[in-house]
Amino acid sequence: MLSLAADDSAWPSIALEGRIMTAARQRRSREQLWAHARQSMAGWRRRLPHTMAAVFAATALVVGLLWLTEPEPVPDGRWLPLQTQVSDTPGGWVFVTDFEGAPVSLLFRQTQPSPPGTSYQLFRILSDGTTLPDRVFRVAGDGSAIMRIAAQPDADLRGFAVVLIEGEEPLPGTPTAESVVFTFPAR
Repeated sequence: MLSLAADDSAWPSIALEGRIMTAARQRRSREQLWAHARQSMAGWRRRLPHTMAAVFAATALVVGLLWLTEPEPVPDGRWLPLQTQVSDTPGGWVFVTDFEGAPVSLLFRQTQPSPPGTSYQLFRILSDGTTLPDRVFRVAGDGSAIMRIAAQPDADLRGFAVVLIEGEEPLPGTPTAESVVFTFPAR
């Protein structure tokens, strides 16, 4: 229609013609779009092994960090009365903390404090009646003490005996029945 016009005023301006030509150049043909898509897929295929390796390494790192920072299982525990030979009333209380069925720490409360110059010694009582000497500890004036003991899951533990000793040097061997101040079961 523009070619049929008699005067040159019907022709578009140079600016409009430039915009039309720029838009026409930017529009891609269907073949160009498919070629670009194939090129981009080829790039992804080349990078896929590296990407997968990076994802695997990051996942392994996160799992490893979570495994390393996982808190230890919370031990079980229970309060037991400290039995004495002279009275039926408890001579205090002990909280026995178990880990996988073996005692690992003892928390004493309301226990008779250690007289000056003396300490308490813990003995393990095995199921066959023999005893194993263990830790020496002192009970503070408020009747409290806490100690960690080595877990012995292979030993058939029946209970504990507490003996009053002079000083802080542990006694070897087996305590006499008269020297036992407190007893409490292992379970």
